[in-house]
Amino acid sequence: MIRSSAFKYGVLATLSLSLLVACATSPLGRRQLKLFSDQEIAQMGVQSYQELKSETPVTKDASVNRYVQCVAQAITRQVAGNTVWEVNVFAEDQANAFALPGGKIGVYTGLLDVAKNQDQLAAVI
Repeated sequence: MIRSSAFKYGVLATLSLSLLVACATSPLGRRQLKLFSDQEIAQMGVQSYQELKSETPVTKDASVNRYVQCVAQAITRQVAGNTVWEVNVFAEDQANAFALPGGKIGVYTGLLDVAKNQDQLAAVI
């Protein structure tokens, strides 16, 4: 029995130590658990974005693309770093948008029926 509890404490101590090692400080100064490097996270975002682009049609409407690009650029200019942002408008009825690690932004055309102005679109992006 003693051996079993000693093993449990050893495992608990090892896990606790590994969690402390994996902690990092966020840009806002808060402690956070970091399971993947920034490069790995960015690569996962890029991969997910490429999959979505291959499965979901991108709108060819030039005026819609210019409008969304304008709003997205106003947002991304405020982001620190030298990320090159890729923005696409996906031809789907869902009212949603997203930003992924690796500098990827997607907006669904359904959102443009709901977001009546640039501020509303920017809030969702």
